Amino acid sequence: VEAYHKQLKLQDSAVEKLQKQYSTQELIKSGKLDIGEVAKSDPVTALKLIEKNPDIKSKLPAADQKKADVFNSVESFINVLEKNYQEAGGASFGKGPLARILGFKEGVKGKIGLNESADVFNREKAGFAATLKELAGDTGVLTQKDYERLAGLVPDLGSTPKEAKTLFNDLRSQVAAKFG
Repeated sequence: VEAYHKQLKLQDSAVEKLQKQYSTQELIKSGKLDIGEVAKSDPVTALKLIEKNPDIKSKLPAADQKKADVFNSVESFINVLEKNYQEAGGASFGKGPLARILGFKEGVKGKIGLNESADVFNREKAGFAATLKELAGDTGVLTQKDYERLAGLVPDLGSTPKEAKTLFNDLRSQVAAKFG
């Protein structure tokens, strides 16, 4: 009988531990509890929860979260800019001087209403630094020189495919370096 009671206590303890892990997991998923806080008091439970749920992440401090949010916004803006660049026919004119002339021609078509995509892209490009500054806000990460340099990395419609790819990748890399 005593062994039976001991076995029941062990089972109750195991059930209680599982309930605690489940409750903790639900609190973390709901954002009411940070996995980093759990790790301080119960690292074994935190590790098990992370292993079971790799999408659980520790909350960032407010300043770091702001930088991460800004970086995600800037990255999204660059992706939209690149998509609009491609829709406007950017980097589709081959190489050499003719590519530059045809790209310039598309830009002019945009200004007179014959290529809406080119007009949208050129307006976005012209406002890139201002939009970047607005997205970055007062994070203290980018200087005026940074804005100017990053705006210079946006390719023209007459850029070659290699130039455009390199410039967009450089733009992403430099933004990541500033916010990383």
